[in-house]
Amino acid sequence: MSSSIAEVIKIPERIVRPPTTNKGGKEVGMRDGNQPKSGMDTFTGALFEVHVGPLPAIKFTLHQTLACRACPFIEKALNGRFEEANTKVISLPEDDPEIFSEFVSYIYCDRIFNDADVDWLEYSKLWILADKLGVPGLQNLVIEKLSEKASNNERWLNISPAFLRYIYDRTLPESPLRRIFVNIATRWMQPSHARKEENSFLESFSGACAPRPWNVSTKSLITQG
Repeated sequence: MSSSIAEVIKIPERIVRPPTTNKGGKEVGMRDGNQPKSGMDTFTGALFEVHVGPLPAIKFTLHQTLACRACPFIEKALNGRFEEANTKVISLPEDDPEIFSEFVSYIYCDRIFNDADVDWLEYSKLWILADKLGVPGLQNLVIEKLSEKASNNERWLNISPAFLRYIYDRTLPESPLRRIFVNIATRWMQPSHARKEENSFLESFSGACAPRPWNVSTKSLITQG
């Protein structure tokens, strides 16, 4: 049985590690998004704030132990030699509070978007945020949702060139997010729709798709290695 696009391009997730300690014996965090999300230590320990979006930012108050277990970015900020370790405030002025709230839902509830009908852009913004925060489990969940959304849709999925350009501007060539949209476009987008806008992005996108026919197996679209 051939693998789905979501299975083939999953990002390896971190191995469970025990808590690390400093010289004073204080626990300084755990790195794994799949750690248990319950227990006295998780929900009765220190709190911190994340200020998201431009001023006036939206403030999120999270449990430090839980967030550090799930997110290396937060762990390093709160337990390193950074200002955030003293202030217990992390600022993300360029990020979307609505999208960050889905990251919070993931680390607390293992759930995103509450199973609502979500558009390509919202999923993509969440994947890009998870990439920034270093949470591969969340990235893989988004990829699975994108794969399901494409599979359950109608025959033609005419994703706008402007949206595909948004993805290319924010991802690296081997990014799973870029690769899944190349797969979706080559399988389900009408060629005439993809050619509506002539620019440097479409040239690079066409280059990625050119060697491949419009109806091909998922596996043949994935670069192994």
